[in-house]
Amino acid sequence: MTTVRRPVLGAPDGAAGAALLLPGLRLRPQTFWLVAGPPGAGKTSFLVRLGAEAVEQGVPAVLVAYEPTEGEVRARLRGLARARLGGPHGEVAEEAVRAMLGRWLGFGVLAADPAVDTVSLVREALTTDGGLRPGRPALVLVDYLGLVPVFGGEGGLLAPTVRAGEAAAALRQLCRQTGWTVVAAAALRREEWTEGRRELFGVFGDERVVYEADGVLLLEPGSARPCGCRPVRVHRLKDRWGPTGVETWTFWGERTVLGPDLALCGEAAP
Repeated sequence: MTTVRRPVLGAPDGAAGAALLLPGLRLRPQTFWLVAGPPGAGKTSFLVRLGAEAVEQGVPAVLVAYEPTEGEVRARLRGLARARLGGPHGEVAEEAVRAMLGRWLGFGVLAADPAVDTVSLVREALTTDGGLRPGRPALVLVDYLGLVPVFGGEGGLLAPTVRAGEAAAALRQLCRQTGWTVVAAAALRREEWTEGRRELFGVFGDERVVYEADGVLLLEPGSARPCGCRPVRVHRLKDRWGPTGVETWTFWGERTVLGPDLALCGEAAP
C-alpha cells in the first residue's frame, strides 16, 4: 500500500509559462531534467533545495520519494535553513530555523511505492488532493528514476535493466500533458564512474533516457575536506536552451546542501 503525505499547496500559483530560476538551472514549464551521479554526490539534497526554492517563487513542489523518508527530507530542509542563515558551519538559533521552514510549507512529500503507478500517484496528489488547477506550473522531483515502476503489456513490472528508458518517457509525457516541470535523480554505480564513461549513453545504459530528457546534469564529487565540505564537478551534458560544459559547484557536508552559489570554506562565493 502506498502511503501519501498530501502536499500542502499553500503557495500561490506561479505565472503560467514563466521559467523557474533555481540554483544552476533555468527550468521551463513542460520540461524534464535528469540529475545523475554516484551515491553520496548530493542528488537528493539538490532536489530538496530545488523544491524549497520553487515554493519561494510561488510554484508548488512535491518530492516523490521511494527511499528517503519524510523525516530524512525534513532533516535536509533543516540543513538548508541552517545554511541560509549560518553558512556551512555557523551556529543558528532554532527559532530562526523554524521561521525559515515556515516559508516552505508548499513543499510536499509523496511516499511512493515502486510497485504502484507513480505518474497516476502524482497526478492525483497535485490535482485531486492538492487542488492544483490544470495548466498551472508545478515542480515534481523524483528520487529516483531507477525505481519508477513501468508495467509491460501483460501488467507485470519491467525488469530494472530495461525500465529506465520507459520511465523517462512516462515522466516526459507527464510534463507535456500537464505543463509541469519534472526533475529526476538517477543513481550511477561507482564502477560506472570512470574516466571516459561520462558519455550520455554509457552512463545510463539506455539511449532513451537521454533522448527523452531536455537537460542532463552529471555530478562528480571531489575529495571532502575534514569539515565535510567538498567541490563537485558538474557536467552539463545536455541543455536544450543553453551551453553544455563543466562547472564547479560546492557541497556543504554538514548542512547537506549543494549548489553553484556556495563557496568552499575560506574561499569567496562564486
